[in-house]
Amino acid sequence: MKRIIIVLLTVSIFLVLNSCRHSTEQHLMAWYTFTGDARDLSGNGFDGVVHEAILTRDRFGHENCAYDLNGITAYIVARVKKMPAVDQPQSISWWFMVEQPPVYNDSLGADNMIALVDTAAGIGVQTGFRAPGYHSRGLDTWYWGGRTVLESPPPAVNDWHHCVYTYDGRIHRFYLDGQESAQSDVEPQRGTPDVLMFGNYPAGDQFFQGKLDDIRIYNRALTRSEIMNLFNVKD
Repeated sequence: MKRIIIVLLTVSIFLVLNSCRHSTEQHLMAWYTFTGDARDLSGNGFDGVVHEAILTRDRFGHENCAYDLNGITAYIVARVKKMPAVDQPQSISWWFMVEQPPVYNDSLGADNMIALVDTAAGIGVQTGFRAPGYHSRGLDTWYWGGRTVLESPPPAVNDWHHCVYTYDGRIHRFYLDGQESAQSDVEPQRGTPDVLMFGNYPAGDQFFQGKLDDIRIYNRALTRSEIMNLFNVKD
């Protein structure tokens, strides 16, 4: 009996630790660490095609483990399927760094970091910087077409920052460096994404100038503790 109890306790501890360790890997639809290339490490095969983006150092200082985009022609694109519909629960997590505040050609300019869109329907979720003409705070999530979903103040330049957009089917939330900085109940668009793009949006000319790393797409809303775990990942 004592041996059985010890075995059961051991198994229980293993399951708890394993659950904690892999909770942020559950329902992971796409994952790009940019370690030498733009392969999707989720196992779903949504590998990215790199257009003029250059490998650079990541937030830990490792060479060739993030991408630097020039804000003019560089982007990364992947054809995707089985992604969460725009009006269904989801999370987008990513790291970015810019060396200077964005400069816009007009009052409705934008720097797209990530676009997850249904190109046939012309809808989808976009994230990045937007110009003052949108009457936003600067670091936004919006729907293709321009409708603001969330807005947050841009963080300091010359440092890496972690962002997460979540939607639980009712409330949109934005987290910056582990802390919730915005929420809304904007009515979602409807459609299923077929393209995932980093650094621009399909057929667009709103390129992002800066660095991107560790991009993850989930088909559920991450919890606050999971977001903190992602933010606190150590080298």
